[in-house]
Amino acid sequence: MAKLLATAGPVVTTTVTFTTNQTWTSPVGVTNLITVVGKGQDGAPAVPPYYDPAVTRDATVVTIRGFQYVSTNSPYGYNDVSGTWDWSSSQNDAPNAASTLNIGGTGTVYGMSLIQYGVEYHYDVVPINFTNAITGSATSSTDGPSFWKTSGPVASGDWGNSYVTWHELGAFHSGVSATTGASTTGFSKTFSGGVGVEAATTTYHNVTITASTGYPIVVPSGGYITITY
Repeated sequence: MAKLLATAGPVVTTTVTFTTNQTWTSPVGVTNLITVVGKGQDGAPAVPPYYDPAVTRDATVVTIRGFQYVSTNSPYGYNDVSGTWDWSSSQNDAPNAASTLNIGGTGTVYGMSLIQYGVEYHYDVVPINFTNAITGSATSSTDGPSFWKTSGPVASGDWGNSYVTWHELGAFHSGVSATTGASTTGFSKTFSGGVGVEAATTTYHNVTITASTGYPIVVPSGGYITITY
């Protein structure tokens, strides 16, 4: 009579995944991990400086302004110059500023505010910084021929405004350097973070452990360790 042979039952395994820092205690009798699979935190790629072309910013600067004088002596006592200011001295201010802006890039143009006081004039010069002016976008204009004169001194009742307007690309982003993700550690294994890229996944086989022992596990955001025993 033939002898019946006992057949082995199915192999039962347990899989556990860790996505946060914790301490895992190995079960009684477990001295080997079939696999330890892990991944560190992803790194982020570098972003070079750039301008967002979807955002357009307008800028305007007043380059010269003449006002009615109110007395023969300036009340300021600062930035005062003897004599009278001639309109022809300001005639090219706006076109010159527009020309500078149309080169593009970064730089500064200067706006002047003027008040004439008969025997002297007072002026203030304000620097206007611009960044990445769109080449060819700058134009100059005045309030019109009835106000803006081409010659002669600024006198009582005179006034005028000259403008330079241009477009800039706004939303400047200074960029960031590439980042390195933090490592995941556990069971005496280190899973490095990605350097400017997604972290690689690594698998270890037949990892020896001690039964009934606590194993600290460190997992940064986006990392993990999965064990099978």
